[in-house]
Amino acid sequence: MKKIINGKMYDPDTAKCVACWENEFTPDCCADDAQYVEEVLYRMTTGECFLYGSGGAWTKYAECYGGETYSGEDITPLSEGEAREWAKNHFDRDKYEELFGAVTERSALSARRGRKDTKETKYIIWDQRENGQVFTEEYDHKEDAIHDADYLWERCITDEEKRHIASFYVTESENPDKDAVNHYDGNDVKRYK
Repeated sequence: MKKIINGKMYDPDTAKCVACWENEFTPDCCADDAQYVEEVLYRMTTGECFLYGSGGAWTKYAECYGGETYSGEDITPLSEGEAREWAKNHFDRDKYEELFGAVTERSALSARRGRKDTKETKYIIWDQRENGQVFTEEYDHKEDAIHDADYLWERCITDEEKRHIASFYVTESENPDKDAVNHYDGNDVKRYK
């Protein structure tokens, strides 16, 4: 897959593979695991980074055809800071330093100062049906949750299904601990219905 975004060509075949990550749902256990995700960080000769991602039907990379979801793939341009943040969220310190150089106490302090919130936060897509069924999907990043909710609402959920949805929204969890009583409480980030 290659993709033109804002007039620039992003092509894994002509860029350097910097790092590769896959989640715990390896495709070895099932030929097309719906939860499997693989992401590869690339750097172009211009120095710009991008992320090639692919995943099963239950991931943010899923594609929708005729109301059905299938495995899919996508390319996302990343700034240097976004590439570092991606690596920090997916690898241990040794691998991060192998990719981007040593982290000094000063750079770690600067990174902490730039963050608004150091607590772990979860974002939850809520899909509540009129028949009482509730479907949720959790994310570590607000942008991923909103991206997937937008995609589901605009391209996967049919108009007929929307008529039977009581509410559909993304909320920021009050408590990231899944076992906590208030895990599903929080403020709405985006409401669709």
